[in-house]
Amino acid sequence: MDYKFISGSRLYKYEDIYDLGKTVKPGETITITIDMTAPGKAGTYAMNWAVKKSSSTLYTLPLIITVS
Repeated sequence: MDYKFISGSRLYKYEDIYDLGKTVKPGETITITIDMTAPGKAGTYAMNWAVKKSSSTLYTLPLIITVS
């Protein structure tokens, strides 16, 4: 399983796709970390990430960041 950038502001520092490294069972929680760099301008930035298994999207993870 992977998590992958699919749209929006590209604030992340490294790759578009990351391997979760383990199978997540129903009801289990995990922490996903994405290193990002704040943009030079204040504002609201939106992006969407997805959890994928092969070519199937299991769900999306919308993320909104406000820089002031």
